[in-house]
Amino acid sequence: MNIASALSTTIGSQSNTTLVVSGVLAVVISIFGYRLSQRIRATRGVTPWRIPSFVWALICFFFAPFGFALELIAIVSTKPEPRGAHTAQGGSTTGASRTTYEQTGSAPTTTEEALAAYAPKTPPSGYGGPQSDQLGKPALFGWYRDVSGHHQLRYWDGRDWTSHVSDDDVESEDPLN
Repeated sequence: MNIASALSTTIGSQSNTTLVVSGVLAVVISIFGYRLSQRIRATRGVTPWRIPSFVWALICFFFAPFGFALELIAIVSTKPEPRGAHTAQGGSTTGASRTTYEQTGSAPTTTEEALAAYAPKTPPSGYGGPQSDQLGKPALFGWYRDVSGHHQLRYWDGRDWTSHVSDDDVESEDPLN
């Protein structure tokens, strides 16, 4: 029995649906592997194991779940490009990695300028939002003490206070005036 007849027997025994599903799954995994490699390069300045993203796409396509698992191992074990790193020739790194790690604006010169970046922004309702930390960053969505004082809790959607209120675990609506 030659290789061609063995391959046709193997392929012929599988249904067309199985082959189509396997092919689509391989394409989806390869696209995801490529995009994941690109995202790691954008955030860390280097692709996993410094292998180009299109090669990761090919590995994920031909080895489907095993190739993707290998890429995840590579992501965990690859160190990010350090700031101000230079290539072996003594030149600077690529422009893409420089823009990832270099500061884009000018540094603040006074404490007030530095704190202004962290100052809480007043939402359209006019009431300040709940603060999640001492730097003044806005809190995530959820139930917080009502800022109007009329109810126990009011819902914060992450940008502004909503009309949803709660008193003794009974929800109702009362818009802010």
